[in-house]
Amino acid sequence: MTDRIHSITLVLEQDMRVDDAEDLMIALRCFKRVVSVQPNVSDYMSLVAESRARRDLEEKLWKALK
Repeated sequence: MTDRIHSITLVLEQDMRVDDAEDLMIALRCFKRVVSVQPNVSDYMSLVAESRARRDLEEKLWKALK
């Protein structure tokens, strides 16, 4: 028996303004079996997590170069 999924998460390359993402959301709604497409608003915790991840990667790269 195969597993069944209830949703798929799409992650954008970078944050987008809602009005700039409207065409993308309209296109996603056109797919078969798509019930809804809802944007997730960025918050400060996302920014903190991204900043920490970048800093960690930067430190690792500098360590590798030395």
